[in-house]
Amino acid sequence: MKVLIDANILISAALSSGSTPFLAYAKAVTHPNHAVVCEQNIDELRRVFNRKFPTKLYAMERFLAPSRVCAMWQTDLYSEPQ
Repeated sequence: MKVLIDANILISAALSSGSTPFLAYAKAVTHPNHAVVCEQNIDELRRVFNRKFPTKLYAMERFLAPSRVCAMWQTDLYSEPQ
């Protein structure tokens, strides 16, 4: 099943590995699910961390690193204009 991961889930999951949002994120990126992360959500995550949690930017980047491998950017969901 494809699961779209919202920016708020990403923010909460990145901040607390024991939280309900983190568990939801972990389930979304685990087989048989296929996580979908939009670039806009990643941009929003970075904006929020820069504004509200500047001391936790390194933790956010570490959180995102495996996400890129597990979730992969889903450009195939949107057809390119012909």
